[in-house]
Amino acid sequence: MLERKEIESIYSMSFYSFDLNDGKMDCVRRKADRILSFKNSLSNFIHKNFEACLEMSQSDMVVQFGQPLSGLTGQDVQNAICDVHTTYSNKFGQIQNKMRCEIQGEPKITRYKRNGKDFKQGDIRAYESTMRTTPLTKVASFLARYADVATKQWIELALEKDGLEKDKATFYRTVLYYMDKFGEARLLRLAFERREWVYRRYNRVPIEFKSLTFRSTSRTSQDILAHNANRKSVIKNFLNIGGFVIDDVIGEIQEPVFSLDKKDDLDAGDNTQQCFKCKAIDKNNRKTQEIFHCTTCHHECNADENSANNLAGRLKEDVLRETLHKKNAIGEWIPAKMSRDKIKGFLSSFCTHRNKDHEQDESIACASSNGGQE
Repeated sequence: MLERKEIESIYSMSFYSFDLNDGKMDCVRRKADRILSFKNSLSNFIHKNFEACLEMSQSDMVVQFGQPLSGLTGQDVQNAICDVHTTYSNKFGQIQNKMRCEIQGEPKITRYKRNGKDFKQGDIRAYESTMRTTPLTKVASFLARYADVATKQWIELALEKDGLEKDKATFYRTVLYYMDKFGEARLLRLAFERREWVYRRYNRVPIEFKSLTFRSTSRTSQDILAHNANRKSVIKNFLNIGGFVIDDVIGEIQEPVFSLDKKDDLDAGDNTQQCFKCKAIDKNNRKTQEIFHCTTCHHECNADENSANNLAGRLKEDVLRETLHKKNAIGEWIPAKMSRDKIKGFLSSFCTHRNKDHEQDESIACASSNGGQE
């Protein structure tokens, strides 16, 4: 039996599972089981598709794997995905480090500065090996992380395009130089062997989640722990367990479905339900046609304005990613430095081309309908 600790404060209270009635305890347990099952299902999927999930950020996983499940709110699913990504981030970091290729540099030697009982001045006190990179090791690291059988053709096509950054073009030419010098097949074979060794070492089995601990959010604006105003009652406090009701978690656990198919980021599916401030998705966020009120961060604004902000954010992050961002030497996206006028020019050009495409589609559709009537 755990020792009960009383906290003398009206703002803090502690409670244990035996403080809950049977109905609430069963409700909490069923919800915890559903969240645990979802985490393990997602963990197994990531284990089987590890290479495809390796470059995913936390927000990418939420967008890709988020789905409605009975008994769970959108915030519950999002929290579970974030917990799984946080757990796997250690593996992701280890793999990225092991993909780096380095050679041994000059050893760092520390010597004694004075005579001693068992040593003399100038004797070696410590010996430390150091590692360093060369142009060849940088190419090997790049190939180990991103190479496939068509890497050389892809680089050649990239060099033919206009507007390629100078540093990136220099690095791509270095890759082609070493492919020609040592042989494309040889370098790719070494890159694939290293990648396979790293995956085999750090992704032997999927991570298994065992704890029933979960994070939830109360839908109500009141405190989770409410004090009883009736001082004569034997009940001192009420516990508001938010995010679900008892009827939501009765029944069999729904099996989630995961896919790596790219979702249409400009589809308005979740834009009306997703808060552009905290990115939480919940069907109860939009209670009316005009008002959007987030049940997670309590942000409130016009519903159409919220949807427009979501579309603008996804347009910037995905559709215009190659225009407003650039890749560094190892292929990571970083914001590109450009003036405000240049950014406005890109956006204006994009909108112009997009409107022309829509006009062409409408004209084709009208022509097809007229032809069908005739």
